[in-house]
Amino acid sequence: MRTRFRAFLVVVAALSLLTAPAAHAAPRPVASPLHPAANAVAGYLIHNAKSGLCADIPGFGPGAPEAPVTQWYCRFGALDNQMWELVSADGVDFVMRNTADGLCMDVHDYGAVEAGALVGEYHCRPGAVDNQVFYLEEVPGGWAIRHRVTGFCLDVTGAAGTGGPDARLTLWPCDPADDHQWNFMV
Repeated sequence: MRTRFRAFLVVVAALSLLTAPAAHAAPRPVASPLHPAANAVAGYLIHNAKSGLCADIPGFGPGAPEAPVTQWYCRFGALDNQMWELVSADGVDFVMRNTADGLCMDVHDYGAVEAGALVGEYHCRPGAVDNQVFYLEEVPGGWAIRHRVTGFCLDVTGAAGTGGPDARLTLWPCDPADDHQWNFMV
């Protein structure tokens, strides 16, 4: 698994030198972020399989430190601030950096947090002992994005599949019946 993810990061880094497709291009699902499409770009839409919405910074344009991360209707490219890069923290673990503002998904404070901790943005610290580091676990319907410190999954507030537009992203104990299945789209 470590080798596959390391290879994925090398490909993403090399492909980040390419220009992004035109803003009108329709997003395409990537079967696995560990095996990106041949013409993948550095940024991905992080799509929730149950809600059908994507990780988003509210409004248009860049977010700000401590701003919330929510979900919204998926919009590929520069039309919105939904593109995320997976930046290696150690070859397996990664942080998710927003391409519009350069900030990373973050959970307040350092170390363990309680279930339901809110996900926001903050200055990126890949590899630092911070609450920004995640890893992937393959699950039916996609990928669980797991928080390295707690082991909780990236979650959408509310009961499974009920979180709509602007629902806040949180961390929650992993459950295949909940909305913890994410896909990556380019």
